[in-house]
Amino acid sequence: MEKSEALRDRILETFASSDVPDADALFDTSDAECLERTDAFRGRKWSDLTFEFLEEQQPDALEYFSATAYRYFLPAYLLVALYRESSVRYFTISTLTQDRRDPVTCAWFLERVGALTPEQRSLLKVFLQYLEANAENKSTRVLCSDALNSYWWNTEKKAFESVEREELRKRIEDAFSMSPYPGDKNLAEDPKDLESKQVARVFQGKKWEEVDLDFLERPGAHLSALFFFSDVAYHYYLPAYLLVSVQEKACDYGTRADVLRALTRRAEPGLRLWFDKRHACLTPAQKRAIREFLLFTEDFSEYESARKDATQALDSYWRNVSL
Repeated sequence: MEKSEALRDRILETFASSDVPDADALFDTSDAECLERTDAFRGRKWSDLTFEFLEEQQPDALEYFSATAYRYFLPAYLLVALYRESSVRYFTISTLTQDRRDPVTCAWFLERVGALTPEQRSLLKVFLQYLEANAENKSTRVLCSDALNSYWWNTEKKAFESVEREELRKRIEDAFSMSPYPGDKNLAEDPKDLESKQVARVFQGKKWEEVDLDFLERPGAHLSALFFFSDVAYHYYLPAYLLVSVQEKACDYGTRADVLRALTRRAEPGLRLWFDKRHACLTPAQKRAIREFLLFTEDFSEYESARKDATQALDSYWRNVSL
């Protein structure tokens, strides 16, 4: 069977159980343009809609449907777009592209995607992949690539990321669970330095398990405290900073950048010695947890700069560290 025919059958099967929406459920707002664009679809089954109807009547009607109507009529547009280079194909791909720059259109997109079943979302990804590889028009292939990159490539990755995040959190917690508190007098790297003294005062008596995002965001808590800790305090509080950086909704990139910078072995002799001294007492399990944190950041961080910094840290020491 041709790939296009197999995809056609999958579209028919995946959307077969949808019910015809009521006339007043075709649109979200009753302004004149929405009424005009959707009126021709009242009482119609999507399976009865032909290329001529969609192309000549309302090729862009998908943009005016409610989430319910969008889900119902989408397969008719997919079938037309599968076989023909047309306005229908352009508008169909357009509605499958998430524009994160505009909160309104982004919310519109997520509402319509949210109305789809997991099977339907999976089908749409395959549909875009097929056109990206097989469309005769280069501009169509580019549109499909943009759509995939805007959302669809990340649907499976996000689910995997969520599992990986929770597993990584547990590894970090387990690896550092037995670390002893260094003592109130051993927190600052330089007891005479004003910032080191402030860090020691803020963290005095604080268990690393108690250091969370809310604590680090408090005025005077020193988001960059990692650089003012003594070696033993750095070793003790490092897991707290790793866990904060792993959070899906972490504090601004500055904190994560400090963690990545602290985990990067520099070429300068003085900085290299500082790095080696700080990490000399890590156990194999702790080194492994740090490496997995960096690999996670390299794969999943929303910041390109964080991904690059994680790669730099890995290449500087952790990727080939002896465990």
